[in-house]
Amino acid sequence: MRKKRILLCNEASFLNSGYANYGREILSRLYKTDKYEIAELGCYGTVNDPRSKSIPWMYYANGVDAKDERFKKYKSSPINQFGHWRFDIVCLDFKPDIVFDVRDPWMFDFESSSPLRRFFKWVIMPAMDSIPQKTEWLTSFNTADVLVPYTLWAKEYLKKFDNLWPKTTPAGINTDIFKPKRNRRTDFGIPQDSFVIGSVMRNQRRKLIPGLFEVLSKVREKNSNAILYLHTTFPEMAGWNIPSLLLDFGITNYVYFTYKCKSCSHFFPSKFVGPQTFCPKCNNFQCTLSSTSDGISDEDLSDIYNMFDLYIQYAVCEGFGMPQIEASACGVPVMSVDYSAMSEIVRNIGGYAINLSSLSYEIENHAKRAYPDIEHTVGLINDYISSDVVYKNNKKVEVCKKTQELYNWDNISKIWEEIFDDIDISSNCNWQEEKQYSLSEKIYINNKLSNFDLIKDICENIILDKKLMFTNFIQTTLVEMDYGISRDSNNKIVPFDKNQALEKLEKYTNMKAFIDELRCSKEKLVEDYILYAYNK
Repeated sequence: MRKKRILLCNEASFLNSGYANYGREILSRLYKTDKYEIAELGCYGTVNDPRSKSIPWMYYANGVDAKDERFKKYKSSPINQFGHWRFDIVCLDFKPDIVFDVRDPWMFDFESSSPLRRFFKWVIMPAMDSIPQKTEWLTSFNTADVLVPYTLWAKEYLKKFDNLWPKTTPAGINTDIFKPKRNRRTDFGIPQDSFVIGSVMRNQRRKLIPGLFEVLSKVREKNSNAILYLHTTFPEMAGWNIPSLLLDFGITNYVYFTYKCKSCSHFFPSKFVGPQTFCPKCNNFQCTLSSTSDGISDEDLSDIYNMFDLYIQYAVCEGFGMPQIEASACGVPVMSVDYSAMSEIVRNIGGYAINLSSLSYEIENHAKRAYPDIEHTVGLINDYISSDVVYKNNKKVEVCKKTQELYNWDNISKIWEEIFDDIDISSNCNWQEEKQYSLSEKIYINNKLSNFDLIKDICENIILDKKLMFTNFIQTTLVEMDYGISRDSNNKIVPFDKNQALEKLEKYTNMKAFIDELRCSKEKLVEDYILYAYNK
């Protein structure tokens, strides 16, 4: 019996982000079982990136740099960065039995309507960070062959889906790296007698950096030795203006950040000295705040966690929130906002749940976002600071032990093995089947049919794919037809009619025929990212 061929679409397993870490930890364990043929579409990786050389499985790069002649095409659609423009060609080359994705719904939605969808089983684990989920995302969830819940919180919301896997597959921790270590405050110039409140987060709208700064300013009214260590980025597109916020709350001298040198990779904690500064090791003016694209190692991040007395997750929502368990694995007690995955994790690890001040809808995603109670946060921190040493030490041991028991990568990977082993791929179409599609003649409007019946007729009799009717691609097209409006590439509202809908479907039909022609061709694929997958 041949091995199942499994393709993961993800950010790139050599990066240091939540999704990248998840993919790397799961793929490395699946690969070691020798039960499967493994491949990865690394959406934020490029050909010849030296970091990809160490990946032992098939690796296809999705990105191109700005000087590449294909960069204009890459930027022509916002979903190309998530793999859309290369997904079908990668599938043609690797011929997966199973495609799986663990990212946000808007990142993987295009996979559900791939012209090659009939050849693979689709397994998704959407990072659900709030409820309700958008209707179009729920549509995608329903078309998956297996829907895997990240958390019990997500599982409860998704329980109406027949394709829901019964077990959760949360993120895990590498306990060889994230563990209690020697406190390096003296090495890094941080006062040994300070009380360090820590947080690790992207500088983005949903991360409540202004609220965190306000909390610090209030905590310091009672505990003047309290400081904040914020491992984040600046500047960041659509991120918070950190230097202005530091001035607003009068805490410039009480907040530390992580700087990393682009020349020699040296990192060091520092108060804010601008977006760029001199490196104390090589003296080059190349030090910037650490980021996901140019971050520090997990070992160095573990050293930073071990300087914290308390970790706080301050966000309007989280699909999971990896830093919570990274901190607790290092023996750092955690406080988190009592909403979404944070509610579940903070209780699982014996942390402290922060009350909400409000729960309100966000206009962009039609989802409820949580805003924590500032005064309750301040009270929790002050109470913890004033607790005795025995209590603090016991709490450190407790959170570390619970994290190691519940968030173990080996156990989580075993669940993924169960999922993949359980999938029956015998109903997949054969990658070697004869050509099924030809370039379409112009699709004409039958004005006797309703929008729904017209699109249904096209899916069944022209595109020859009944299941396509239930994808977000088609459902969104129907909504656009019924409303008479759509959004252009700049997100502006523009008119939309039946003729535009048919042009959209003609384009899809011809793309399907083109992909089918490639599938049956005896010519080898010679794109650089295909060749690199074999020769890196």
